[in-house]
Amino acid sequence: MKLLAKTAAITGGTSGIGLAIAKEFLAEGAKVAVFGKSQKSSDTAKKELDNNNALIMVGDVTKLHDLDKIYETFCSQYGNLDILVVNAGIFKPSPLLLTDEKSFQEIMDTNLKGAFFSVQRALPFLNNNGSIILIASTSTKQGCVDFSVYNASKAALISLTQSFAAELLQRHIRVNSISPGFIRTPLQDKVGITEEMIIQVESSIPMKRCGKPNEIAKAAVFLASNDSSYMTGADLLIDGGLINISPPF
Repeated sequence: MKLLAKTAAITGGTSGIGLAIAKEFLAEGAKVAVFGKSQKSSDTAKKELDNNNALIMVGDVTKLHDLDKIYETFCSQYGNLDILVVNAGIFKPSPLLLTDEKSFQEIMDTNLKGAFFSVQRALPFLNNNGSIILIASTSTKQGCVDFSVYNASKAALISLTQSFAAELLQRHIRVNSISPGFIRTPLQDKVGITEEMIIQVESSIPMKRCGKPNEIAKAAVFLASNDSSYMTGADLLIDGGLINISPPF
């Protein structure tokens, strides 16, 4: 087990990629705290993470007192953190001419402000030699119609990864990010992505399929464990070849 006796917190950990990471961490021996904004998703996660080593909580990453409470609660039960995965985020369209200030702020508050303070408020509870993982996106590598605010918020996470890595060198805390490509999760259904659209997306991916949440989770285990001991400030691209190679004819 690669994470035996380790402790981990995962924001946005009650569904999709975050939940898959929680499952994989538990399988590798870690004690895990997951938290999400929705009571409904938290209740579902409790059923899927029926494990004495999992703590499921409701919290909003844009509210600092929620973050403080969650970290304090977890550490009172399991001790200080070894691993933090920053996964909470909003994925929604933001057409240039139609996006209002409220919608802009909602995306930035969760994806950027939430990520920044999720790390900041965790630091007093995070052990030296720990690992921080930010979940970014391949959207940072190319323009995408109608998702400019989301793309910008995720691009900012790459910058945070590099800056946090530099700031935390003295504590030997490694900071890396993962940029998933198109991963099939319930999130796409919420924003109206249809099966027809998914088929079109898959045709543009060199590997001709969408990714699976557990494929991102296994990468998170790699970054959380000693297997990646010489990596910090890096972004791990997991996208079926979408960004770096042309699709076969």
